[in-house]
Amino acid sequence: MQGNIGAVKSTSHVQPKSRHNSMLGDSMNVVGSSMSSYSQNILQTKVAKEIPVQSNSSSLNEDGPRPLRDYLSETPNRLSEELIRCMATIYCKLSDPPLNVLGVPESPSSCTSSSTSLSSLHGMYSDGWSPGCRADLSYEAPLLDPFQVKGKSGSVGAYNSMIEVPWICVDKDRLSYVARMLRDFRSMVEHLEKVDPSQLKHDEKLAFWINIYNALLMHAYLAYGIPRNNLKRMTLLQRAAYKVGGRSINAHTIEQCILGCRSHRPTQWLQNLLLPGSKFKAGDERRSYAIETPEPLVCFALCCGGKSDPAVRVYTAKNVHDELESAKRQFLQASIGFQSDKKVLLPKILEWYSREASISLSSLLDWVSQYLSEKEKETLVKCIRSKPNKSTTHCIEWVSYNFSFRYLFDKELASRFSSRLS
Repeated sequence: MQGNIGAVKSTSHVQPKSRHNSMLGDSMNVVGSSMSSYSQNILQTKVAKEIPVQSNSSSLNEDGPRPLRDYLSETPNRLSEELIRCMATIYCKLSDPPLNVLGVPESPSSCTSSSTSLSSLHGMYSDGWSPGCRADLSYEAPLLDPFQVKGKSGSVGAYNSMIEVPWICVDKDRLSYVARMLRDFRSMVEHLEKVDPSQLKHDEKLAFWINIYNALLMHAYLAYGIPRNNLKRMTLLQRAAYKVGGRSINAHTIEQCILGCRSHRPTQWLQNLLLPGSKFKAGDERRSYAIETPEPLVCFALCCGGKSDPAVRVYTAKNVHDELESAKRQFLQASIGFQSDKKVLLPKILEWYSREASISLSSLLDWVSQYLSEKEKETLVKCIRSKPNKSTTHCIEWVSYNFSFRYLFDKELASRFSSRLS
């Protein structure tokens, strides 16, 4: 996938609108059409010109972690994991407003901060991405209600320590701070063309494609801009593609054909109307890329960059099922609420999962109760008893999917960003 900020390939005949020249490739552009008020007034600025990929040297210190080339020579799964870690770090550094970390001087309040303030932070942001780095720094503000659920009486659990990136700033100064990481990211994306996903086992494919999907969409938002409506969002799923094993793979293909998601995910009705089918045609060699059987838990792993989406995390071939179970548990603990004692508010993603997993509505609340606190279980019982002559489904209310842009990152991913500030 050849592109601007990295190497994303446009498979659409509609050329992306751009206010920037090439950053790291030939055809990918940074779009500022939907940037925040922090970024809007400086998007006319040219970004840095193409930075060549240095395949024979490391972007890391000699006495630091292992060189990037070491990761490129390992398994496809390890490569996909590092793609997520690298892009998550880039997002943390481009966060608008900037993230604050305990013990670190406050970064510029927005993209419109003075050049003096930006210059003073050059040392903080200019380091490259380091595979394998760790840190134990913590962030100032816990996420008390990441999904803004009404009547949330219990703890949000692990989501309390997730890191929120509410927007990304792509002005010239901020992009210059991540130029080396973008170069490393491009190196890894280009290496995807050399891997052969057909040789992977089921669990390896599952973890690999979840990571690739999430990294691809983050990369696409950075390069094409954040879509303003569902039609543009759907188009982005088709436009942004990587070359994997020599074949072009876009986000829609990963979601529908490779991972086998059949549920009505965001913009699904538009996809069914305008995009190709959800299965590879006979003779399509990409069929060997698909997982053996669909995994419903993928619903809690794929992130489209919406406020209703689960946090982004790394999935590994060895522990992918445990990691997916953990993602499901943590998401449900943070996203279920109540409206008085009459309605239980359930996230739309759970509805998609229930369809994928063939969980009936009549048994859904009993299934959900295992993820609730004791206080929430009591409230659930009151909801069910509020109308004893009706089925339990009467108290279910599905919360609409919120398409507004936002990324949440698992604490392990954010720790890599912290380490670059320490």
